[in-house]
Amino acid sequence: GRAGPPPGVRAGLLWPLRHAGRRGKASSKPVLKDDVPEPELNSPDQLLIHVLEVGICGTDRAIVRGEAGEVSPDAGFLILGHEMLGKVVSAGSKAAGDYSAGDLVVCTVRRPCRLPECPTCAHGQSDMCYTGKFTERGIFRADGYMTSRIVESTEFTVKLPPDLRPYGVLMEPTTVVEKAIREAVLVQHRLDWVKQLNDERAIARDWRFVRRALVAGAGPLGTMAAVLLRLPAAQTPVTHTLATARYQAPPSTHLGPPPGHPRATHPPHGPRQ
Repeated sequence: GRAGPPPGVRAGLLWPLRHAGRRGKASSKPVLKDDVPEPELNSPDQLLIHVLEVGICGTDRAIVRGEAGEVSPDAGFLILGHEMLGKVVSAGSKAAGDYSAGDLVVCTVRRPCRLPECPTCAHGQSDMCYTGKFTERGIFRADGYMTSRIVESTEFTVKLPPDLRPYGVLMEPTTVVEKAIREAVLVQHRLDWVKQLNDERAIARDWRFVRRALVAGAGPLGTMAAVLLRLPAAQTPVTHTLATARYQAPPSTHLGPPPGHPRATHPPHGPRQ
């Protein structure tokens, strides 16, 4: 078999980018390099993590096509991958109280701009960054997770229970879907009937009030959204248009309440008008 990297270095799947003004553009195919320097803990709140799995999504494909992705100013390569599952190898002195070797972890993607004029990053919501000067691992000016080992701060690390091992790599795309549903729910705060709810049933970040939802697109994220929306037994039609005419799929797929649920009393698309 193929020999692994020598001690002190690691392998990584990198996308070579050349700088074109402010933005790096693709210059060749992805390259597997065996001489990426081994990461080291340099802060007490950091973890050394062995990467177990990395997902590939449309963003990765866009980077490979040269339509997205930007390297840091002092680099010529971007290590790909932003959906990951890993296992802790060692922990810094400050992190050791909460993390131990062998713990399953998922690392987040975006890092805050930390600029004083950005209230969202200051409140832990870098996904809503005002300035656009954030970084994203594996996407924008920060190396990703398609490598054997990484170092990350506990600020951007989430510990998973062992029973989530088969699904852990799906945590990042799940948060994308969860955020979309949550934002749709939050928009409805302006409705009068919501304002009349008592504190116990406030829907600040609650999906229990979702009764019907339309998911546009039956790709991986659309399908995941439909599955999550079924948790409160919401009626969830899913629409999808195929790019090819060779196969004609039904125009919509209905995911309604599970059999036996109190609201499963009408046909999938409700009573006929």
